[in-house]
Amino acid sequence: MTENPILEELHKTRERLLESAGGTLAGLVAHLQEAERKSGRVILDPKELRRKRQAADEDTHIPSAPSTSAIPS
Repeated sequence: MTENPILEELHKTRERLLESAGGTLAGLVAHLQEAERKSGRVILDPKELRRKRQAADEDTHIPSAPSTSAIPS
């Protein structure tokens, strides 16, 4: 198998993260969630963001001009 330094670094990082979180994926998830909570950064919910964008689009919607085919000649 061909050596790939990027993949090797990725695997080492994964191993280090798992080890620091008790060696389990559940531990890693809990550790990352705690770090996220402590960061103080705003975490956006994609569904809520989509609803806000749709509401903003509806508030700024400008009706389009009628089709010229609907105008009698």
